Amino acid sequence: MKKVYVPTLSLLIIFCLKVNGQTQWRFHVAFEDGTGQRDTLWMIYDSSATNGVDTSLGEGYTPLDHTRFNVWLWNQSSDTTKVKALSFSSFPSHELINIDAINVTYPITIRWDTSLFRSPNLPIDSPTNRFINIAEIDNDYFWGVNNDPSLQAYNMLLTDSAFAPSFNFGSRSHFPMSITFWNNPIISVDEVGGLLRIYPNPGSDVLIIDSSKPVQSIRVHDYFNKQVISISEVYLNSVQINTKELPSGFYVIHVQLEPGKTRTLKYIKR
Repeated sequence: MKKVYVPTLSLLIIFCLKVNGQTQWRFHVAFEDGTGQRDTLWMIYDSSATNGVDTSLGEGYTPLDHTRFNVWLWNQSSDTTKVKALSFSSFPSHELINIDAINVTYPITIRWDTSLFRSPNLPIDSPTNRFINIAEIDNDYFWGVNNDPSLQAYNMLLTDSAFAPSFNFGSRSHFPMSITFWNNPIISVDEVGGLLRIYPNPGSDVLIIDSSKPVQSIRVHDYFNKQVISISEVYLNSVQINTKELPSGFYVIHVQLEPGKTRTLKYIKR
């Protein structure tokens, strides 16, 4: 039987906390590695949160167990912790920057609850009608392999989990990893990722670019920023590119949709 990880006292405080004023919002990011070992990070909005280390909210020092899989981030005192708490005045921005881990066995599964993006504990009915419509996981792997190529990261609004296998490009590590929430006032949740996509990605012989606007030109650069493909005067909404002769590796694709406006996407050639 696998050992069950017992949360530290600082994490138990989160569940026992009585909040004065607006009800606390708690968002879990649960990690499970290839051996079944689990650990969890927490993102919190709380009316009592400050810019310092709020030990009452769980942001204090959390020691790591070096005998098992652990994830963590750094608090304002440069100590390891599992919690990032912000005041409601920071809404809708929130982030876990430079998540790190020890004793990792791939693959990793990351889980969360998308219903919390529309929780009644969030001030989504404010006069500005702000809400979280961008929620992403970003690292070397999800930069190129994700569920939303236009975002160039893993879109947490579309599903409740992400699969993170071993990979052999870039840093070859899922850590450090960052998770970021914010609001883009020019898009709605339904519009996320709807303008431009590339597939299959990763791919081998053929790359297809689909756009809601006609593509004018395409430039492909390799990992060392050398241009390897250039296509001009396209004027099509769907473009097929022969990538059979490209060496395996990591590429950046610049797609011009209209004068002065270029989108940058990432592509992995197998």
